[in-house]
Amino acid sequence: MRIWITGASGGIGAAIARRLAEPGASLYLSGQNGQDRLQAIAASCRARGAAVETGLGDLRQSGTVACQYLRLRERYKGLDVLINTAGIALQKLLTETTDADWEQMLGTDLSAVFYTCRAVLPDMIRQKNGCIINVSSMWGMHGASCEAAYSAAKAGVIGLSQALAREVGPSGIRVNVLAPGMIRTPMNASFTPAELAAIQSETPLERLGQPEDVAEACAFLSSEAAAFITGAVLPVDGGFMA
Repeated sequence: MRIWITGASGGIGAAIARRLAEPGASLYLSGQNGQDRLQAIAASCRARGAAVETGLGDLRQSGTVACQYLRLRERYKGLDVLINTAGIALQKLLTETTDADWEQMLGTDLSAVFYTCRAVLPDMIRQKNGCIINVSSMWGMHGASCEAAYSAAKAGVIGLSQALAREVGPSGIRVNVLAPGMIRTPMNASFTPAELAAIQSETPLERLGQPEDVAEACAFLSSEAAAFITGAVLPVDGGFMA
């Protein structure tokens, strides 16, 4: 299986890369920064038997996306699965959110998803097969106070994905969304212990998520076991939004 994972140097992206790394898998791991970490993750995936290529770049730029996909195509002759995990978070009152904050949030969390999907779809349509998994958030399903920009971008990911599922379903392409809850990743390091404890107490399973929880859900959606699933939004939140 030929797989492109964006945000592969992040907590969720790295866990997905390791979960899908196996003999016969060909991974292309993208990251915006953190060359050393990206290479360490690539090495751990190679140790599991996967072929791995890496690429650093700002996927908010459509030209960068096109160049990375061209490199991937030259190496693997096509793509079977696209997994978009790249993202940033922002906790601010809407009245304090600057134009730059807004543009960065939409660029990283939504535009990059649009650009990667647009880049890979012509080949997937030609081969009449493909799978796209976009990582949103539980706040994309129900907005969060003081996270309006983040909630808007992640809601956009859901809308884009569900529209795309209808558009490309006749071509044999599945498009689904993962909506993680509070996951222990560096992106959530700004939360205080008290804030994390409050979220945990409101979670029916009474714990916070691990990146591996999201990786297992992603492995399912990318597998033949999910062959009749498209346009779905799968919460991975311990029941928080139930």
